Amino acid sequence: SQFFICFDDATFLDGQYTVWGEVTGGMEHIDALPKGEPPRTPGKIVSMKVAADA
Repeated sequence: SQFFICFDDATFLDGQYTVWGEVTGGMEHIDALPKGEPPRTPGKIVSMKVAADA
């Protein structure tokens, strides 16, 4: 599977994908991921957590 981390308006994805979260901490790690379509050397997310409403 795949997911998008959007840094700007992404209305081109409307009707095609579901927004299911937001980055709430550790943005410095997101900023460190390679950017581009596709990036020359892709990064890897080793660990992530999805926090549910309590």
